[in-house]
Amino acid sequence: METFPYTTVTSKLPKLLVKIQEVSKPDIVDRKWLESIGFKGSNDYTLISVLKGIGFVDQNGKTTERWQEYRNKSRAGRVLAEAIRDGYKQVFDVYSDAHTRTDMEISDLVAAKTGMAKRSIEAIVSTFRCLVGLADFNSTEMELELPTVEACDVASKKVLPPAMDRGITVNVNIQLTVPATDDESVYEKFFTALRKHLLEQQ
Repeated sequence: METFPYTTVTSKLPKLLVKIQEVSKPDIVDRKWLESIGFKGSNDYTLISVLKGIGFVDQNGKTTERWQEYRNKSRAGRVLAEAIRDGYKQVFDVYSDAHTRTDMEISDLVAAKTGMAKRSIEAIVSTFRCLVGLADFNSTEMELELPTVEACDVASKKVLPPAMDRGITVNVNIQLTVPATDDESVYEKFFTALRKHLLEQQ
């Protein structure tokens, strides 16, 4: 039977995620740690299963790299979106845009995959919806880490010859498919055209 991360205290998830960004990384994420940061309710321990389900904590209670990435507030929304895609992979395998689907669609899918009782399914959907509301699914999935101006300046001085050290350098890879022929003049015309239009441009 397939399972999905969920908690019975969904309303406390936002506060917990804020705490992850504010408090020091714990050695072990367990009930004792939860209590130390203010989560002392009888069902608050179910929050840990969500952290494990979305890859913030491993099965031994150790924090993961994703936990650390989430502490960067400028990227937190995107990190959480990736975590949700992993934690609810079965849902996203069916609906690639699962975060935009209705509660009924998610509920029906979870019911079909788990056969769980209605109350548990409602908790799963509620947890999923809460997490989605805190995540950023709209940012570009592939992002470039742009180096600092100083780093670019150092790199250009190390790599580029003096004549080219004038700004941005663009490398273009051009591939030509030349028809098979025994006429050497055909190839000569190709290379002459390349030299004229590319290599001789200032």
